Formats: sequence, C-alpha cells, structure tokens
Amino acid sequence: MLHLLLLLTVSLYLTQAQIQSPNRLFAVTSPSPNSPYITGQMLPCIYLIASNATSETLQLAISLELGNMSILLIDRADISPGFSYERQLGQSTVYEHQFNYNLPINMATGVYQVKFTDRISLSEVSIPVRISAATITSVNSKTPTGPAALPGSSLTSIYNMNAAYQYNVPIVMIVLMSILSLQILMK
Repeated sequence: MLHLLLLLTVSLYLTQAQIQSPNRLFAVTSPSPNSPYITGQMLPCIYLIASNATSETLQLAISLELGNMSILLIDRADISPGFSYERQLGQSTVYEHQFNYNLPINMATGVYQVKFTDRISLSEVSIPVRISAATITSVNSKTPTGPAALPGSSLTSIYNMNAAYQYNVPIVMIVLMSILSLQILMK
C-alpha cells in the first residue's frame, strides 16, 4: 500500500498541469491557476505549441488583466519549433516555450487574469493569479529591528553588497547558543 501511495505521489508531482486552448493549437502549463506571485519577482509563462501550428494558424499574444486595466506582456509570442524544447505528449509532438515577465514593484495588487489569446481564431486561455505587494523595509529606520538591531551586525546583503540587512552569522550564532544554554540551565 505504501508503494502505491508513493508511486501516486511521484506521478502527481511529475505530471505538469496544462490548460488546453479551445482550438487545440496551444496549451498553458504555467502559471498555475490561483498561484501567488509577488511584485518585483518573475511571472513565468510556459506554453506548449502543437507541431501543426504555423504563423497562418496561430498568433499568440499574452496579457495581464485586472478589471478594465490590461498590460500587454508580449504581442506575438514565439511559436516556432526553433529555440524551444520538443516534447512528446502521447502520440503528439509539442514545442515548449517560456516567457518570463518581471512584475513591476509598484503595480496594483489583486487577482489578475493571465490571458493567452490566439489573435486568428480568438481562442483564449485565461488563468487567474494573485499578485501581492513585496514587503519593503526601510534602511533609513532610526531603530532597526531583528538581526540588524544586534550589536556588530551590518546592513548589507550577503548577495548584494548594496542591499539591506545582512545577518552577521557569528553574532546571531552567539545569541542563539546563549538562549539554548539558558534553556538547558533552567531545566
């Protein structure tokens, strides 16, 4: 029974959900419906193109919509077999393409629709995604909190020397070890 459960779990993990277009010339595998995204990060758009699709039968546009506001992400998405990943789905050959959109840090938050539209047949796949605001911390705060408030800590990132809040590992380790030691002594 455990083996069956493990096999089922692995199969579900490896199966990538896809939403097929009404004209069956393209399908969308990312974003997943109702996925959360943060402003300032990437919105991955992954789509599959049928091997029989041509520029005469498919002209794919990708947009991001919130109410009556629409942002055109790409006017004519690549549908060519070149510069793509060829995949076999059952008896069909499809070409996987990816387009990443950097969500502006100052964009309005809410539930957007990522729309993949064929401008020839007007077939459309619409996927709802939730976009939330990035948490912004002030570097100019008079009284920093968290690890930055510890003596000896600095306000630079280990990844980017100009970014805010680097954790000074030795100081953090000393504080954590002190807390652990106090808990052991109190027992």
